Amino acid sequence: MSETVKVTVNLPAAVVEHLRAIAAANSQSLTAAIRDSIEINKYLMDQEQAHGKILIEMPDGKLRQVVRA
Repeated sequence: MSETVKVTVNLPAAVVEHLRAIAAANSQSLTAAIRDSIEINKYLMDQEQAHGKILIEMPDGKLRQVVRA
């Protein structure tokens, strides 16, 4: 892993609650949930920039394309 840098951010309370829920659901720290969320977003951005499509398979087997703003 690369060098660790401490960062302070201001987030809306609702976003912090989402992050806490993600952390709890994955039995991880808030820091790990933030790091994972950033990594996932970076991966999605890289795929979009490479003109890839992001697809979600729904419970009924249908594929839905994720369109991000």
